[in-house]
Amino acid sequence: MKILQIAKSKWLVKLWREIKKPLARFYYFVPAYQAGISSKAFAHFELHRNVISIGDDGRVVLPYLEIDIVIGCNLKCEQCSHLSPFRKGFVSADNVLSWFRLWSEKIVPQKLDLLGGEPLLHPDLPRILRETRKIWPQTEIELVTNGYMFSKVSTEVFEALEETQIRVIISNHSSCEWEQQQFNEAISKLQNRSFQYKIRKSNQKWMVQYNQTPEGTPMMFSSDPAAAWGVCLSKTCISLANNKLYKCAVLASILEGISENALSRENWSRALPYKPLTLEAGSQEIVEHLNCRQVPACSICPGKKIWIKPAQLAKQK
Repeated sequence: MKILQIAKSKWLVKLWREIKKPLARFYYFVPAYQAGISSKAFAHFELHRNVISIGDDGRVVLPYLEIDIVIGCNLKCEQCSHLSPFRKGFVSADNVLSWFRLWSEKIVPQKLDLLGGEPLLHPDLPRILRETRKIWPQTEIELVTNGYMFSKVSTEVFEALEETQIRVIISNHSSCEWEQQQFNEAISKLQNRSFQYKIRKSNQKWMVQYNQTPEGTPMMFSSDPAAAWGVCLSKTCISLANNKLYKCAVLASILEGISENALSRENWSRALPYKPLTLEAGSQEIVEHLNCRQVPACSICPGKKIWIKPAQLAKQK
């Protein structure tokens, strides 16, 4: 009976979440119009930031948190928002779990995404899955992957996913017939597994995320921050990187990429003034930092949506 009540409660929460979206677009139409931003984008952020609050225990409730546990990737997708084609390596399990434990005293994410790069490349993934679930037992946790590596991972990865009931989100980046065939073969490994997974199409169109030098090196745009924030696809992607909390996953990838000497400081100079939160931040400071809309560093991103066709852009190493 108790399990049934919990299931019904979760269903009602999801239903209300969906109903709120069109209502919010209508409610925020005027301020969105005045700000020159689409009502959908404006309302999405307002719903997101309304959740960011200080709980009774003094910790900050976050609607969403993500972390790149692997920096590199087995694909080289042009315009990757995490700039994975230009970065390498992974974050040690000790560091990932240490950061989670330390920040769990400050924040409580309602949803946590483990991604990259490609998280299935992590050599200690089962440990991360199991211990993350212990640190945040009530959090909805997802593993976000391109799926190709399911044909190569160890049985222990599948066992850990089943034990923790961490949901798997699979982004289908395949852009041609042979890539789709490889993708299908890898996904077939999930048959008869007891954890949930969902496949989402990510091979229809991709938004341009960064400018490029004549040599193809990534570099910043020079946009109006408000315009860039208005079309940003990552405006609600709070990110934990190098034990620091970023209001935006794009800024996290760029600034951490600079610190790794994988990206040029000169090419991303307008991102440098942005300062992420450290463990010294108090609850109110965390709320105020994550609740703000655009910041000057938003100017590094495009000020309008520019879409490209993904055909022949996703290439396996």
